[in-house]
Amino acid sequence: MEVVEDADVEVLDTDDASPVLRVDAQVDEWAQESHWLAGLAERSRTARPVLPPWMRSTSEAGRVARWVVAYYAHVGAYHATRSPLYVLRLMGRSPRGLARVVGGYTRWVADTESRALIREAAGRELRMDLGEGLLSKVNGDSQRYLMLTMRHDHRVKARVILTVVAVLPVLVTLGAVGVATIGAWWTLFGASLVLGLLGRRPDRPIIDRAVLPTHVAKLDSDAVLRALGALGISEVTKALAPKGAGIGFTAPITRDGPGWRAEVDLPYGVTAADVVERREKLASGLRRPWGVCGPRVSPTNTRAGWCCGWVTSP
Repeated sequence: MEVVEDADVEVLDTDDASPVLRVDAQVDEWAQESHWLAGLAERSRTARPVLPPWMRSTSEAGRVARWVVAYYAHVGAYHATRSPLYVLRLMGRSPRGLARVVGGYTRWVADTESRALIREAAGRELRMDLGEGLLSKVNGDSQRYLMLTMRHDHRVKARVILTVVAVLPVLVTLGAVGVATIGAWWTLFGASLVLGLLGRRPDRPIIDRAVLPTHVAKLDSDAVLRALGALGISEVTKALAPKGAGIGFTAPITRDGPGWRAEVDLPYGVTAADVVERREKLASGLRRPWGVCGPRVSPTNTRAGWCCGWVTSP
């Protein structure tokens, strides 16, 4: 038992016969320390491990390492057997890449980027009928137009001279002298592959996928908030409005077994049961089947406004 010093005790005179003792400093200090320790205990209860569980077990770490090696060995073997097909695809797209390179170089020589500025400086002629004849007005900057035109002409002239003097002779020399050598053929082969990369199309990839990806996107905060906004709960809609208080997450969205786990701090007046009752709408907002969405009261917290959502990977 700790004894309180006299400096911490104050005697108050009252109308009653018995005096009243007030203990100030020591009691306040004890209260603050107990509140601080309670907060630390709550945080330590939900603290995340320093190392993931699979790294704390030798057998589990070995199993994960073997799985990673087997996965990348499969991917490497898959692409190695299809490398001739990839080369043919690149060479087939090389004409498109060559056209893009020639088109880009032609636009650079013609200085097409400055034409918009020249048109803006030239302006346009406005004709208005005010009842007393036509009034003509030119909306433009003649000095700026002349300056931009002169710069454009000088730039185009210099680039044309550079093309005629330097680029064309180099290409002709390489084509005439180096065709008979093996190194030139390898250079031409590499150039055609590079042109094939430049000529690829987004809708037709050159490299096939060794592992088919899932068609369901990863669960993120935007998808969760969008799904909550589609539930039709007025307080949630107000919180998600531009000037609303917003909806927070009590923990980051992480992988949990074969799915994702998201813990949401719902707005005031909204309980986790309200979200559970609208499970079908929540699944529609997440663009996932009804059976893979499992909202429930958060098991790590006791507040009714904390909702834990678990979504299974397809």
